[in-house]
Amino acid sequence: MRNMFKGGILLREFFLRRGARGAFILILTLIMPMGQPPIVAGPIPPNQVGSIVGGLLVKDIIAQIEGSLQAIIEAAGKEARQTLMTAAQAAILAIQNLKVAYEDSMNKTFDQLTKQQQLAFTNISNIIVSLDNALKQNIKEVEKIAEHIDTAVQRLPFSKNDPRILGYTPVYHVNSKEDLKVSIVVEGSLIAAGSPQLRFGDKVYEQPGKTDFELRFIVPTIQFSSSSTGVATQTATLVVFKKTSRFFRRSRLNPVEYSLVFYSIPEQIGRFSVSVIRSVLGQERVHKRVPPDWFEVYSGDYDSRSASCEVNADAGWAIDTNTVSWHQHHIDNGHYHGIRNLSTAGFFVELSANAKEPHNKLIGLKTGRGHISGHVEFDEVREVRREETQMLVNDEALIWGKDSNMILPEDTKGFTVVLRTFTGEAPVFTSVGNHRFLRVDYDAPSRQLTLRPNPVAEALR
Repeated sequence: MRNMFKGGILLREFFLRRGARGAFILILTLIMPMGQPPIVAGPIPPNQVGSIVGGLLVKDIIAQIEGSLQAIIEAAGKEARQTLMTAAQAAILAIQNLKVAYEDSMNKTFDQLTKQQQLAFTNISNIIVSLDNALKQNIKEVEKIAEHIDTAVQRLPFSKNDPRILGYTPVYHVNSKEDLKVSIVVEGSLIAAGSPQLRFGDKVYEQPGKTDFELRFIVPTIQFSSSSTGVATQTATLVVFKKTSRFFRRSRLNPVEYSLVFYSIPEQIGRFSVSVIRSVLGQERVHKRVPPDWFEVYSGDYDSRSASCEVNADAGWAIDTNTVSWHQHHIDNGHYHGIRNLSTAGFFVELSANAKEPHNKLIGLKTGRGHISGHVEFDEVREVRREETQMLVNDEALIWGKDSNMILPEDTKGFTVVLRTFTGEAPVFTSVGNHRFLRVDYDAPSRQLTLRPNPVAEALR
């Protein structure tokens, strides 16, 4: 896996070992036709690609590129893709190696460099611009283009004693409440001179072991920035030393600084909710009036008459016996005797009316007929199955490496899982499936729903 070339590790091999596939790179072209006036120092805006003049100082060109690197760092973190973070790292290191290689030419204008120096300078510029273009047009091409960075770095006009950094791990780590240690491995060439250091602000870490091609530092996680809602970045300063030869005197060690950017991934992948669609047995209720007009009973001229008015439940329905009520319209010598044989299936309404007094059929004396009218009202109910949505889990944390299991109700007809990730994604699952952060499994016989976070390396690749 390790390919040695001119005393250094080829960045391409280092890049491929990290599985890089793409990057979010926003680096801009460094060179434009000769003879144009210099632009002001600062980050290079996208609309000025190709606008830097040959008469601009080398240090100003590099400074402008460095001003644009923050956008790369932030974009790679927002996407939370190792391929992007690794590619951003490679671009940042390439610019810093550029500073080392051109240390003695910083106050020269670009057109004062030799043709060989200009070519090496523009090679890195063109590769980084190609990365930017590939990102906009076809991200699958990013890895192929990034593979050429190692060759471009090797062609920089380093002196024989110049240290160079070709990569470092880890690109990211996952936040934890535990007090853990992170092993930081820096790869390069000619990096063991003196006592290399890794600085986090005022805190200095020295390597427990080193070779000319590798440095190792053990750093507590407390040194890294963290965020519960997104990817945080932390910049550390790596100090290595360059041996400077002096005639007839001991060589001197001059410090060379590199900025290393680390990404901190939140401990929580995000927050999730689970709802189910249940087939539940419910009750449908309607209010009835029987009859639509009224029950009515008249007496004879000389006698009483009565009626049992039958009321039956509609087919498939049942009468709620607690809701039956009589509503009288008119009464004249009539009587309401109540409800008889009340059940959920039906009942009878008992009514009667008497002839008015005095009356005598023998002599033909009559004073009028009795009368009563009215209706009944009640509720009918029936059991029906209907689908309703029920929330089982609402806004719970999904943690790396920790499955979430739940048994769904027996009458579940379907489920919905909604995940809101720290990257701003919101995948929705209505069946088993896989997303970069989460796999959803369901075992029908046991009705167990399992939310299984994917391994960090898989999720971020």
